[in-house]
Amino acid sequence: SVSDTKEDRWVQDLERVWPGPLTVVVKKRDGIPDIVTAGLPTVAVRMPDDEIAHDLIEMAGPIAAPSANISTRPSITDSKDAIRFLDGRVDVIIDAGPTRFGIESTIIDLTRKPIELLRPGSYTIEDLEPVFGHIVYGEVARGLGEAKVAITPGMKYRHYSPSTKLILAETRDLFEEILPYSPEDMVILATIEMERPGRRTIVLGTDKDLYTVAHNLFSSFIALDDMHAGYALIHPFEERGIGFAIMNRIRKASYRTVKDVREFLDLIGSMKEKVN
Repeated sequence: SVSDTKEDRWVQDLERVWPGPLTVVVKKRDGIPDIVTAGLPTVAVRMPDDEIAHDLIEMAGPIAAPSANISTRPSITDSKDAIRFLDGRVDVIIDAGPTRFGIESTIIDLTRKPIELLRPGSYTIEDLEPVFGHIVYGEVARGLGEAKVAITPGMKYRHYSPSTKLILAETRDLFEEILPYSPEDMVILATIEMERPGRRTIVLGTDKDLYTVAHNLFSSFIALDDMHAGYALIHPFEERGIGFAIMNRIRKASYRTVKDVREFLDLIGSMKEKVN
């Protein structure tokens, strides 16, 4: 599926990380239909680490398909949610249980020098740089901007969003300052270490292992909508390792990031006025 340019080198590198949660953007060969790449000169390729996916590829050959989720909404990471949200929209759903990692694959662009991170994911920069060398990234990868041309999934600013308005506190200290002022119909999304008694809380996982947070993040967004709350508040994570990918998803899912208590109170007030 890739062009001959540097093909041997990339194949050797990819054999060190595939199968696994890594998608690579490469120049496409002429035989790949434009409908697969939305008319772009590149194609995104990955080799998943999943037995059922391998069986499908073995039977069908290379598969070109979108993710199993509704556009802009939280990604589906469990077959029970796939059945819930996609029943009647597709012909067949394979009940394979929950996904291994929870968040999507990391995406890097091998057509650029230096290599660029387009979407952080389950493979961290720290995992990939020993294989591919220095990797750069911009505001889009941090979830702070929107790509003019979305050459891969997840590059639009609003993405992964629950229907409930999710507010991100800029710091954890601010998160704790806000809690006494938060309305009763607000749900808290927090790690077990940041959970506070007496508050409706969805526990994301533990700070001791952020992969638990990554695994639970999208299912927590779905659970949030099932609570029919007026608002939700979430705290940030350090943008290092898998925390980088977690913050990308939270920023894209959030209605607003607040920088102080006054901004939070003003935001809640304005949202209540719109409802009334």
